[in-house]
Amino acid sequence: MPAEIRRRIGPRGDRNEPFNAPTAAKPQVSLIIPAHNEERVIAQTLRGYISLLEGRGTSYEILVVLNGCRDRTLERVAALRRRYPALGWALLPEAGKGKAVRLG
Repeated sequence: MPAEIRRRIGPRGDRNEPFNAPTAAKPQVSLIIPAHNEERVIAQTLRGYISLLEGRGTSYEILVVLNGCRDRTLERVAALRRRYPALGWALLPEAGKGKAVRLG
């Protein structure tokens, strides 16, 4: 993973904690979601994916690539992570959806 997105803000706000897979076993599904100023819909979107994956009994990890967000998208994702530890995020300076997907 490139250095520019290897960092994420942890639940306590420490910006230097690298994103790590939340489970010891390799998940069956890794979902990467690019997000740019999605505070109004990100929680509903993530809950939908989580519900689908957990309903199927699939082990998973979800990485939200925050692409230059200037709203409260990060706060929404961080709040959900407290309940769903398989959820993580990476910060990326605004670089466009394509780059967010490739780097994720």
